[in-house]
Amino acid sequence: MSYMNTIIQEIDILKRDLSSLLPLSDKAQRDIDKKIRLEFSYNSNHLEGNTLTYGETKLLLIIGNTMGDHSFREFQEMKAHDLAFELIKKWAANKDMILNEKDIRELNAILLVEPYWKEAITPDGMETMREIKIGEYKEFPNSVRLQNGEIFEYANPIDTPIRMHELMSWFMENREIMHPVELAASFHHRFVLIHPFDDGNGRISRLLVNYILLANGFPPVIIRSNDKVQYLNALNKADSGDISSFINYIGLQVISALNLYLKAALGENIEDDDDWEKELQLLAIKSHKPPVMRTPELTSARLMDSIRPLFLTIKNLISSKFSPLFNNTSFVSLSKKGEVTEWFFTTELTADLSKYFTHTSSENELISLKISLFKYLDQNRGGFDLYVKINVVFENYVYLIKIVGQDQVLLTKQIDEAISENDLELIKNKLGKILLEKIKGSLILP
Repeated sequence: MSYMNTIIQEIDILKRDLSSLLPLSDKAQRDIDKKIRLEFSYNSNHLEGNTLTYGETKLLLIIGNTMGDHSFREFQEMKAHDLAFELIKKWAANKDMILNEKDIRELNAILLVEPYWKEAITPDGMETMREIKIGEYKEFPNSVRLQNGEIFEYANPIDTPIRMHELMSWFMENREIMHPVELAASFHHRFVLIHPFDDGNGRISRLLVNYILLANGFPPVIIRSNDKVQYLNALNKADSGDISSFINYIGLQVISALNLYLKAALGENIEDDDDWEKELQLLAIKSHKPPVMRTPELTSARLMDSIRPLFLTIKNLISSKFSPLFNNTSFVSLSKKGEVTEWFFTTELTADLSKYFTHTSSENELISLKISLFKYLDQNRGGFDLYVKINVVFENYVYLIKIVGQDQVLLTKQIDEAISENDLELIKNKLGKILLEKIKGSLILP
């Protein structure tokens, strides 16, 4: 029996063992989802040169804080990768989903976020700048310098649409025939040989590996940045015709993932041996900036520069996108001590804030935005009202934005940090998706 067949056989045995222990407990599922989410985005971006540390990645994705001396784009691409991972998990859960080129271009657009300019080399060796477009196949040749110094040329831009069409045809022909691990590894290799986009190809290939695995009932794999040499060596062997080496490499990552899930299913510790270093790193990041305790002045400042813009952003989102679907819309803003609607939704900023808040450090402050959408317009698909309440909780050192009734904190910020434009956009998109799902869940379909 070949080494590859031995690995596939071990994978099938482990998968059978795991299936007998499913579903995981709620706590085990939360713990492993969090670990995979952080590890996958951190490592996949780190492989491509992103310099956020694991601790900074955790602060960004879990808490929403941007810390460290990094470019805005590095924070942006880390959050975009997190969104892309959520998307491929949804694709995999949809049994009617059939992956196509449009989906892959959409994945590229999500990852790259927006067009940007990047340093490049002309065919005659001159340095230049080139615009990186999102969700579109490349217009210029791309190449990579291998570890041995040789230049490896990917598919020509003219041939790329044809090659991608051939790739998807191959995928459709083999997705029910090949073992999922062999299919995922082979798809990864064929995709990177084309390198269809100006940027994001490596991250997309690893996302699609996990889409194929998840769609076939396997856990997602993490190719760690500290294993980059072995990863690239296996890919280089596949370039030379030895695809089994790369299938074996991906197979070993699947075995590692299955063993991790088995530990979770059995209630065992799922931390890696070096997780203590990650936690220490996170503490070091947090200790670099001592937490600032809430004061009346800081509370007032955040109300002015953060919560008022936040509520106005949400009001504009509801008014422009959701109100047209309903007969009437109402916005009410409340604190513990009374209604503050007028202050938030007019240009007058002269409100006496002391009458709305206690300003005591021992008690959390609370301000809420209540949104009511009355009578969905299409009565044939179910007349209903829609309500949502957004709470802003001021704790001693942080303030949190959360939706009442949803087990989800939209954003957490230090009390001395204002909400950024990027934060507002993130909250707007999260809220829009949540409201869309609420509407879809309330509809009585014909």
